[in-house]
Order: sequence, then structure tokens, then C-alpha cells
Amino acid sequence: MLPAVQFDRVTTAAMCVAALGLTAGYSWVCDDATISMRYADNLAGGHGLVFNLGERVQGFTNPLWTLLLAIGAVFESNQRWAVGLGLLCTAGLLAVLAAISRRLELGVWGIAFVLGATFLCDPFLQFQTSGLETSLVNLLVAATLLAALATPRGSAPNLAIVLAALAMLTRLDSLLLTAPMLVAAHAIVGDRPRAALARAWRGYAIAGVLVLGWMSFAALYYGYPLPNTYYAKTGAPRIGTIGLGLRYVADFALLRAPSALVAAVGLAATPRLWRSDIRGDRLLAGAGLGAGLAVLYVVWVGGDYMHGRFLCSPLLVLAIVAARALNSSPRLSGAAPRSRRWLLLAALLVTAAATSLAWRPTHGPTRVTNERADWYGGPIPNFRVGVLPALDLIAEPTLSHHLIGQRFGDDPRIVWIDGYGLVDPFVARCPIADAGRSGHFERRIPLAYMRARGDARLLAHGEARLLAGDPTLGPELARLRADPRWPSAELERRYDELMLLTRGPIFDPARLRLIVKYTLSRQSIPDLEHAEVTRAGVDGEHPG
Repeated sequence: MLPAVQFDRVTTAAMCVAALGLTAGYSWVCDDATISMRYADNLAGGHGLVFNLGERVQGFTNPLWTLLLAIGAVFESNQRWAVGLGLLCTAGLLAVLAAISRRLELGVWGIAFVLGATFLCDPFLQFQTSGLETSLVNLLVAATLLAALATPRGSAPNLAIVLAALAMLTRLDSLLLTAPMLVAAHAIVGDRPRAALARAWRGYAIAGVLVLGWMSFAALYYGYPLPNTYYAKTGAPRIGTIGLGLRYVADFALLRAPSALVAAVGLAATPRLWRSDIRGDRLLAGAGLGAGLAVLYVVWVGGDYMHGRFLCSPLLVLAIVAARALNSSPRLSGAAPRSRRWLLLAALLVTAAATSLAWRPTHGPTRVTNERADWYGGPIPNFRVGVLPALDLIAEPTLSHHLIGQRFGDDPRIVWIDGYGLVDPFVARCPIADAGRSGHFERRIPLAYMRARGDARLLAHGEARLLAGDPTLGPELARLRADPRWPSAELERRYDELMLLTRGPIFDPARLRLIVKYTLSRQSIPDLEHAEVTRAGVDGEHPG
């Protein structure tokens, strides 16, 4: 027989391999991921980090992930690379979880508990290989916790600080998850704030260079430091947004009750762990606090339309906290109650596996969807339709649509006007027409803007003619652009400003002054009469 320690390691390795295999079997690409892929394609093609050629708009929230996707774009295997990158991050996450388990002495029971709460939770499993950045965020957040746990007494958590900065470069809101860990790492050695900064100055210096360096670049290159999606996904009435966020969390709790219960246990155990004399427990308390803040933030911003996506990282952290709390509970750690602990694990594994077989209809009452089950549920889709040589006959071919994530592959030269405003700064600032779908608000867009951009869908059969390369379409689109018929000088001025920000020379003094203006203020587009606006991108309808 194997010694107990060796048996634990072999069993842990076997469970991690099984989790990786399960993740590989779930491999897919989400349509939203193709937005980042188009940025990666254009960067690899020498066009810059842009969605529409010649138009600088930060329509992504995951700069580090997008830059990594560009590696696959160089070799023209973007979607397969995205899946492979997700699997690499998953393998790294599993290794980190095994290391955390050893440091916290969770044993086989503890690692099985964490893996059961996460990798048997359908959304967590989905977004490890969705082409989105979730797998990298999970890896970096878990690695930050491990680095903090591994920091010797009296030393600064420099590695944890740098990893937290990398997590921020993957998603800025990951700061909510990692900052309390770093605060706890300083607190447990009794450092005062000034002493903590002095001890860890190297880590904070590197983190500052990474995060502030990117935001400075974004401000100069794109015109404002925050992603354009911030403006596109905010602006709805706060009460209504919080209601959407509560429904988003409730949707997860009802459909993934076992994992939600584990998260609740982790939250409930956080105060008790902070009162512990064990250093690792107090670090976990900081991690639990960060996960709680992250959930509150998800509620505050209105959740999302993809089932469970933004709850994956908090779930991961809270599962670790819950495993530690239950593993050290007097009611479950004695000789006699040990069987209760294994019964608890068995119940978690069975119920989590059972509930992960369920999925939602495409549009449920909360308008939250199970993307993989409802849209694909099979092999990796091919979003690329290919390059259309006939487009050479039409200058700057432009189409409006709200499903740009699925339709971007028609041709990289097509300029998309995004009806949700994710990659369009003018649309992102227009008044909201429909705030029912979290993060994807349809806007009331001035018709003059669509004409100024030369939207082919304003013309009869314009989309079909554009994709067919009809040479007679070019002069008609030119006439639209020449006579947009702006209803007010204010709207025309705002259009000219945003065109200068996104298309003008980077160091133009007038543009530099606009960067300050748009950084300090949202600069919302005023509303218009119904006859002068459109809700661009509605399927099967021309914006006009």
C-alpha cells in the first residue's frame, strides 16, 4: 500500500487530471469572445489594437487576455488557440489549487470539495474554455492567494502584488477579489500602512508600472483610460440595474444550488477565520471578504446576460474558504464525525453533477442565458465567413448590427456600427432605449449618425448588396455621408470630437485637450425626437 502522504498526492493528481479532461470535453467558443479575437487579428495583421480598421476604440475589458490571443492570430488559429489557452490556464489553476490544498492541509477531502463546487458547476466549467478571459482571471486570483500564503513571515508579498496587478490587466474589477488578500497579508504581520508600503515597494512599483502604464497608454491611444464598454454598460437607472443584478445572483443560486450553498458557507465562515490565530486562516478571511465584495459589485452593475459568468471567480475563492472552515470544524474533524464529512462531500458531488445537467431556455424571465447549451452545445463554431474580394469596389463598407460578436468574420474591412455601443463610443453615449438585458442596452441613435457613417442598412437591400460587392452601392453611401442632416450643431460637434479622438492623429493638440474632457466627464449624447432616432442593429430591420 502507498504511504498516506503519497496516496493523497496520487489521488489529488488523479482528480485534477479528471477535472482537466472534463474541461476539455466542454471546449467551445462564446460569440462575445470573437470581439477580443478581432482585436487580436487586427493587431497581428499590423493594423493596431482596433476592432474597426483605422478606428481606435477600446471595446474590450481584458487587455492581457487579448494580447495573448494575438499569439494565436499570428498563426491564424485564433479560436483553437483561445480554447488551448483556456486549457493551459485550467491546468495551471489545478496545480495552484493542489498547492493551496497542501499549504492549508485540506487533504483529499478538501481538494475534492473545492473541485466539486467549481468543476461540477456548469457555468464555471463553461467559462474555462469559452474564449473569454475567465480562466486567466481564475488562475491569477488563485495564484495571488497562493503567493500570499507562501510569503515567509517578515517578508513582503511582492509576488502576490504583481500577480494581483496581472489579474487587474486581465479584468480591472478583479481588484475587488485581490485587494483584501493583500491587505490581510500585511495585517497579519502587524505592518502599519506606511510600513507595509515601505516593505513591499518593489511589488507595488512593478504593479504600478503594469496597471498605470496600460491605463496611460489607453488614455493616449483610445482617448480615455476606461474601456468603452464602461460607457456602453452603464447609464441605466441604478435601482433597475440593482434589480437585474439581484435576479442574476438569484438565477445562479436557484440553478446551481449546491455551489451557491458552498459560497454561502464560505461567506459565513469568513469572520470566524479572521478571528483565528492561524496565519493562513486570516489570509483566507481576506480572500472571503474580497469574494463578497465582488458579488456585491456584480449586483451593483446589474449582473450579466450569461448565466453565472461573473460569479465564477468569487465561487472559486469561497469554495477554498468553505473547505478550510469545514475541514477544521470541531463537528466534522473528530474521529467519529469524519464520516459526516465524507457524506457531505458525496452529497455535494452528486447534487452538483445533477444540477449541472440543467440549462435555461434562451430567454427566461430574467433574460439570463446558458450560452453554451442554448447556442452551441457542440464543436467549436467557425465564425469566419472569409474575405470578400468584391468589397474592394466599395470605400469603407459599413454595417450596423447588435450581433457583431457573431458576424465580425464576414470581412475584416467591414466597419461595424455596434447597436449596443460596445465598440462604438458615440452609440455608447446615446440614451438607452431598452435596459432589460444586463450589459447590452439598445440605444436611441441619431439617424444622422448612421448616415454620417454610411450605414448600408439605411438603403434598400443594402446589406445584401454590400456583401455581394455591388459597385453601385459606393456612390449611394458616399451621398449618405455627404449629407447626414444633423438635427443640431451640438450633435455634429460631438460626432466631430469622437471622430477626432478615434481617428485623428494621436498627438494632435486638439485631440489631447479632448482626452482630458472625455476622461473627466461621460459627455452623454442628448436625446432626440422619435422621428430622428433609430435603434440600430435589430435583426431583420433597417435602422431607418
